[in-house]
Amino acid sequence: MPTCAIYARVSDESQVKGDSIEHQIAFCREVARIRSLDSDDPWTIPAECVYVDEGITGTSLIKRQQVQRLIRDARDRRFEVVLFKGISRFARDTVDALVMLRTLLSCHVRVISMEENFDSLRDNAEFVFTIHSALAQAESEKTAIRVRMGASQKARSGQWNGQPPDGYVLDPLTKRLDIDWSFAPVIREIFTLYVNGYGARRIADLLNENGQFTKRGYRWTQRSVSRIVQNPVYVGDVVYGRRERRYTVSEHDDLFSRKRIMRFTNDVSKVVVCENAHPAIIDRETFARALAAKTARRASGGRAGKHHLLTKGLMKCSCGGSMTIRYNGSGTAYYRCLRQMDKGKTVCDQPYIRADEIEAAVLDRVRMDVEAVVRWDETPDFQRTMRRLLSMQTDDPHITKQLLAKLVRCVSIHRHKVTIQYRFREHP
Repeated sequence: MPTCAIYARVSDESQVKGDSIEHQIAFCREVARIRSLDSDDPWTIPAECVYVDEGITGTSLIKRQQVQRLIRDARDRRFEVVLFKGISRFARDTVDALVMLRTLLSCHVRVISMEENFDSLRDNAEFVFTIHSALAQAESEKTAIRVRMGASQKARSGQWNGQPPDGYVLDPLTKRLDIDWSFAPVIREIFTLYVNGYGARRIADLLNENGQFTKRGYRWTQRSVSRIVQNPVYVGDVVYGRRERRYTVSEHDDLFSRKRIMRFTNDVSKVVVCENAHPAIIDRETFARALAAKTARRASGGRAGKHHLLTKGLMKCSCGGSMTIRYNGSGTAYYRCLRQMDKGKTVCDQPYIRADEIEAAVLDRVRMDVEAVVRWDETPDFQRTMRRLLSMQTDDPHITKQLLAKLVRCVSIHRHKVTIQYRFREHP
């Protein structure tokens, strides 16, 4: 008696309340019923084996929690067959689709898609699956192009795309922005403070202390203030296409990693600008001064080219936030909580920690612990890794980070107390 799983997904939030999910599940159940009649061997679908992602894009695996649960259950052998209405519901990225297919096949799970009449038991199954997933990705890309073209045309005519920014409301008839007179004074205050030398973090703290939250009721953060002072919407312009999604450069310890992030575009021909499309809250002179101040601070901040051992999420604060590197005026590196930097000390009061001191202390403690347990495991790879770590000089950060990643799961800090959590035990 085969145990079957069903995966269903809708990408648009407006479809969540419709019958798309129910239609996909009912379609899969009907196919399972017909297969049961044809084979005289009933296909059962337990309630816990129905996986649904609602309002989530198919171009990303990270955001799709139900897909990850599906893979975990497949590894635990909780079902033998997985059904879905179409490959486009399963994945719209060819690489992700092939990774999921091979993972399921390695777990001895049969994969069936009804729209393409695909069955992994047939010959050339992976080749056929690749063709269909490539077509699904191409359709997704064409849809994205059509959406961008429509949004660009709206921007050229001065209409606004998406939710209105703080300080404005959207006219439902003209699709243009009007000033929100109850919130416009907050925007003017932010620009006034910024051009007078206040930083984004300090401005956010002042607004929160005075009970002036964002239009949606959230606390101000350094990032939200920084976005406002560089947004040309406040001088009356509609600008579309300033940012684009692109793949990041692979990390040193993972040459095949890929991640799409938003970055400001370098191609000005892709940017659509419609000046004086709506009433301005800030005059252009004040906006230019704010941009000049931001550019000057960005040019003087940070030290490029330096590597630190406990970044990239390895070091965690007691509040749960990641620790990042910041430099003082003399160039000394300190670890600082990202949540504190973004939301202020009312959220996290963790003091700054000197990077050279904490890194040396962690590396010394790891060496001590390795010396105590290295004789417990005689595998050649483990021994080779341990010998390199024990004999390593701290002036080779790339190799050190790779080796620590094999041993250390997390370095957590509370005030000045550091706890190292290994992949096999924990030491304070």
